Amino acid sequence: MRTFLTDRSGSIAVITAILLPILVGAFGFGAEVGYWLSVDRKMSQVADVTAYSTGAAFLMTSQDANILRKNAWNVAQKAGLTSADVEILTLLPVDTGVDQIEVTIKRTLPRFFSAIFVQEPVQLEAKSIVALQLGEPACVLALSQTAPDAIKNWGSADSRFEKCLAASNSESETAIHVGGGSVFKAGCVSTVGNVVGINPIDLGCPAPKVKQPPTVDPYKDVPVPTATQIISLPECKEISSTGSGENSIAVWSPGRCRSPVDWKAQTTYLFPGVYVFERGLTLQGKVLELPEDQWRSSYPALEPGVTLVFLEGSNLRAKGQASINITAPTSGPGAGFAIYKIGEQRKFAGGVELDLAGVLYAPQADLEFLGSSALGGSDCVRLIANTITFTGSNSFTSDCGPGGGAAFGTLEGLFVGRKFEIVQ
Repeated sequence: MRTFLTDRSGSIAVITAILLPILVGAFGFGAEVGYWLSVDRKMSQVADVTAYSTGAAFLMTSQDANILRKNAWNVAQKAGLTSADVEILTLLPVDTGVDQIEVTIKRTLPRFFSAIFVQEPVQLEAKSIVALQLGEPACVLALSQTAPDAIKNWGSADSRFEKCLAASNSESETAIHVGGGSVFKAGCVSTVGNVVGINPIDLGCPAPKVKQPPTVDPYKDVPVPTATQIISLPECKEISSTGSGENSIAVWSPGRCRSPVDWKAQTTYLFPGVYVFERGLTLQGKVLELPEDQWRSSYPALEPGVTLVFLEGSNLRAKGQASINITAPTSGPGAGFAIYKIGEQRKFAGGVELDLAGVLYAPQADLEFLGSSALGGSDCVRLIANTITFTGSNSFTSDCGPGGGAAFGTLEGLFVGRKFEIVQ
């Protein structure tokens, strides 16, 4: 009996039999945790790629939430994820005041060895946030992707916008062309193609920025106003006319101008609002906004600011020395736009002076400022067109201050080099 009780042969087998299930379980649990970490790491990578891709789509193609979510899904699915186990939430900077996009991927995984202890499935979540980096403020943008001399400064032209950039989306080797003794001073220039004739000492940056990504047109989806709004507008009309010759004064109210309009008074005052020209505008003399103290008491709900909209086939013509001095409204259908041109070529002949505060927007037009015409003044003006030519003895100045690309009221600013960067 004593020998039997003290016999230790086979003890290792007994201990092994007891510990083996525990060891196998530990190895299995470790392998399962490793699998979770591997899936989580892949989800994080996919979230980063999806968020960044969605940001690029936001800048380059569309700000429509449904289109962007579809883009996010396409990216995730190409990474091997399916709608059965993935949820993507995209928070956009549209109408929220938040300049970031957030993508969250959620996935449910079944348990294996750990199911012995816990029955609930494993919930994994990966999040990526990209924030919009505005880039540098711009006040001139030529949208054409192929045109030579998309921005041309020639002859005796004097163009000065030293606190902001001029940008061209043209891939031409002469995308921005300066010559003929003209003056061209800018904070910097940026182009998809190349530049000719720019003296680096006339720039506020070390050298022109060439072979750059195209600059996004931030206003391409902004109708000013919409077709429905145009139809519902009252007819624009002359309210009063006094004096004659050099002493003639006229006052106009805004609306839809279906017939050709001739502002021929020496001074034409405009009530605040949107003026839509269907068959063109001819002017001579000065065009000014009606002083606020002359309408505020009678129209307390009216917001200051004037927008001139030229529809397809409708142009601005000037006789002799003429000028337009207006400030864009900060709210409503014309917010931020001083002049909005729908359609193609528009030549501003000599003698036209446009003293604007706001955006001159003509995305399909090849704008030419000829002779002694002038654009800008002491205020902040942004010029966006298909191509832009300054020639003759005209001048262009724009002073948008330190925040030169900032918004005009509810209309967002114009920036070169906007991009999304991952912040989380």
